Amino acid sequence: RTLPAPGSFRRRFGLPEETRLLIYPGLVTALKNQIQLIRVAAQIRSKTTLAFMGGLIDEPYSKEFLQNIESSPNCRYLGCLPAKEVVSAMCEASLCLFPSLNEGAPLTLLESMQHGLPWLATPEVVFARELKGGIIAPVHEFPRLIDHLLSDPERCLELGADGKHFNRPTHMAWL
Repeated sequence: RTLPAPGSFRRRFGLPEETRLLIYPGLVTALKNQIQLIRVAAQIRSKTTLAFMGGLIDEPYSKEFLQNIESSPNCRYLGCLPAKEVVSAMCEASLCLFPSLNEGAPLTLLESMQHGLPWLATPEVVFARELKGGIIAPVHEFPRLIDHLLSDPERCLELGADGKHFNRPTHMAWL
């Protein structure tokens, strides 16, 4: 498998090179809680760009989501992207964020682990307790945790390696 060239995802989508990339790959629905994530993203002190990628399926929520994106300078909605672009984003990102209000099978976290990408998830992502490679916390704590992790590259590498190691077929055979 050929990995994308570093920075190519940012260039293709016009994302600033001087910021740390945070991603949310998944459908945009009220259950996924992206609007709350946008609101708390304003509290992140580190220079970041939070990129959302996924389909809009809940019309009233999607409209509010897009309005919030427009008023948030460090957030971008990139649309529903093909899998290879999501992989490219995961290869360039510093963290994957998963603020869901209820989630049974967080495939996004498993994909993040596969790429060695550390993640943050809410306690409502129950299955996350069984995984490695990330931190579980309420979404209002995400800004503090993001700033802490981005200032500690060794911890990010450790989390990413733990997730990647755990996601090997021998560990995930029970799925």
